[in-house]
Amino acid sequence: MHYIFEHKEDCAVVSPVLAKAIGLNEAIILQKLNDLMEHKKNDSRYFKEGSIWINQSVSELCERYFPYMSLSTVKRAITRLKKQNLIKIKRFYSEEAKNNTNWYSLNHEAIENMIVIENKTTELEESFVLGKGQNEPITDELLIRELEEIEI
Repeated sequence: MHYIFEHKEDCAVVSPVLAKAIGLNEAIILQKLNDLMEHKKNDSRYFKEGSIWINQSVSELCERYFPYMSLSTVKRAITRLKKQNLIKIKRFYSEEAKNNTNWYSLNHEAIENMIVIENKTTELEESFVLGKGQNEPITDELLIRELEEIEI
């Protein structure tokens, strides 16, 4: 095994159903926010308004956790997550940062409602399981020929 695969803590693991529902970048960021909140769940400084919150600037998130994404990509993904009501963003004073940094929390109810409704498989999950829902069909003749030439 190559050593690069041994660093599991640096791996971005994401649910295919979640990625299909909200987009890959959004799913990666949502998963990382969830992971960060799990690490803070026993620290009362991060418990506010009945939820666990984490505080970091978008540039810190990008540099530390998403170096493979541009800052604008991370900003767009966070904006989409907020518009979809999957995350909450507020400003609380932070002793650590000595400023009013953005704080992020997950809207667990919205996330659950988006994927599973009353413990039934959603249409999204059915299409994923059945192999439907391809992003878009291949229509470029040259690309089709190139793919046919690849040995499997």
